[in-house]
Amino acid sequence: MLAGCLNGGIQLYDTSGNTLWQKPIITDSIKDVLGIKKLTDNEFLLITFGKGWYVLNLQSKNLKPLKIPDLLEFKLHSHFINYPNNIQRINDSTLFIATSFNVFRCIFKNDTIQSAESLLPHVTDLRNTIECFIYSTNKTLWAGTYEGFLYRVYKNKSLQTIRIPDNYSIRSFVEDAKDNIWVGTDKGLYVYNSSGDYLKKFTTQSGLLNDCIYGLLPVKNDSGVFASS
Repeated sequence: MLAGCLNGGIQLYDTSGNTLWQKPIITDSIKDVLGIKKLTDNEFLLITFGKGWYVLNLQSKNLKPLKIPDLLEFKLHSHFINYPNNIQRINDSTLFIATSFNVFRCIFKNDTIQSAESLLPHVTDLRNTIECFIYSTNKTLWAGTYEGFLYRVYKNKSLQTIRIPDNYSIRSFVEDAKDNIWVGTDKGLYVYNSSGDYLKKFTTQSGLLNDCIYGLLPVKNDSGVFASS
């Protein structure tokens, strides 16, 4: 397992949780890692906080910046990424990747990016940047923003805008076994069904130890999640 850390670089573990590297890989650029996805048998895409995208060769431990053509970089703004729910594999060549400005369908060939297509049908206000996203099993894109908006784009590209109660920043998403979408925010955990209907809210008043939800993991075969704060 590769682990990307905040101010800790990249660490490698076996299936028992034992460290396989004596020291983590860490540089001035590769120290805050927000996302990791496999590109080839031995190469991984690393998305960092404020330092761009890199490719890690696992065997040699070599790091190199991902070469992004200028026209694609002008669209992507690869240095502007906020939270760890920012990358999702769709198929062998396609990754969905969120930056502060949009969610993009990125096509890769080995360790090279070929294209990037904006998936949200609007230009995001800089005051309301994209924080994270999820692409659900019914082919619906959910994107969360700094000011508490949920953008929901169905496969016909129609856009629905949902306001999180109390306008809290959105930090994480997960889909449970019943196709519900769980939304972690600065102030609690919100649940929506696959059609975008609001179902429930969880806070410290209903049992959470802390309201600021960073990460979510679905419970197998149930409409529940594990939440980290």
